[in-house]
Amino acid sequence: QGNWGEMLLERVLEQAGLWQDARADLAWFVGLGRLLQDFENPDHYGGLVDVLNTLLLGLVTAALLMPTEREQITYLDAVRRWCDRAITFSPGVQGGFKPDGSMFHHVGMFADYGRDGLIGSAPVIGLLAGTAYQVGPDARAIIRQALLTMRAYANTTQWPLPLSGRNPNGLTGLNINTYGVLANASLPDGRALDAELGRAYLRLMPANPTAAQ
Repeated sequence: QGNWGEMLLERVLEQAGLWQDARADLAWFVGLGRLLQDFENPDHYGGLVDVLNTLLLGLVTAALLMPTEREQITYLDAVRRWCDRAITFSPGVQGGFKPDGSMFHHVGMFADYGRDGLIGSAPVIGLLAGTAYQVGPDARAIIRQALLTMRAYANTTQWPLPLSGRNPNGLTGLNINTYGVLANASLPDGRALDAELGRAYLRLMPANPTAAQ
């Protein structure tokens, strides 16, 4: 919300002579330079789920705030290419996505962080879906696999204690809305909906869903 707020305040900030500083501050805060990461260095996967959760929308916003259309296009394409490099299978115990559908953080499987990485990235993937800047089919398939695997090890919605990390209270679990967001995001092959994620979303829905659900 703060990222979009800066866009809404552009005119006010310009009038106060603060717009360029505010734009530069956002670029610094989200780490715009990370778009140059090639992920050949395994350390680039460190903290990946945190970036997906808290900074991915900011990267898109920083791209949209570039002063010229050419720069906006360049940076949005850089965000797309970064996603396609980042949403790959990370080596060893590095953070990120694994071939079995699990997600790692802090050198091990950490379901809470994986969930939050998907909560933060799903709306951005949905926002870019169907455009020239949508994530590629391989990255989309990895995200999809992680979500479908999550419902299995949650055994409906909550983590078993061994996967609860530092929250072993039996109360933490997956986020149902993420399934709905990605089910409604068009796929790279042109399909308007992801039917399997949609079915998972409906299956996970409680008998008395909240207004947000």
